[in-house]
Amino acid sequence: MRKLSLFLVAVILSVIFMSSCVERQIPVTETYYETAYKTEFVEVESSRDESRQTALIPSEVWYYGKYFYVYDISMKGYKNGRVDAFYDSGGYVGICDLTSPEAVYVYCPECGQDILYPELQWASKILRHVKYETIVNMDTTNVRRFAVISIKRTQPNVLLSWMRTIIEPMFVAQEVPYLIEKQRIVMVIKRVPFWAGNK
Repeated sequence: MRKLSLFLVAVILSVIFMSSCVERQIPVTETYYETAYKTEFVEVESSRDESRQTALIPSEVWYYGKYFYVYDISMKGYKNGRVDAFYDSGGYVGICDLTSPEAVYVYCPECGQDILYPELQWASKILRHVKYETIVNMDTTNVRRFAVISIKRTQPNVLLSWMRTIIEPMFVAQEVPYLIEKQRIVMVIKRVPFWAGNK
């Protein structure tokens, strides 16, 4: 009986307390985040092709029935290489690759004697099969040494054209997102005792 009485008292007090509470709007500080953007410059690589042309000077001159004007080149790091050979005053020239044949003796006009040149294994074949024109050209892919052939003792014009890729750094602007922490006052509804409602 005593327990029941205590329970009834507790229920009555709870009802009185709940009925004495009122709803009030209470200001509360709330933290939130906004996305903003900032400009950053990022380094990237930019590539472009650059074309060049240069006149070549023969490294050697041989004589084997005709004059062989010999040129040594290195196309490492370059592409689309091409050789053009001609005479300003006109005349026929031929061109051949001498990168890797075997040895043969030929006459050197500067030396006045026969010299062992490893490049002219097929010298006689070259002279028989080379086509002679007023302007000749040759792709220089995998070519390290070549000869321009002429009956003239005067040096022909030999132009080497090529392209190379130039890689340069450049800076590009990028918009990078980041979060900004902010605070604001919001009103929330809470139930409070009526005597605390005006505080």
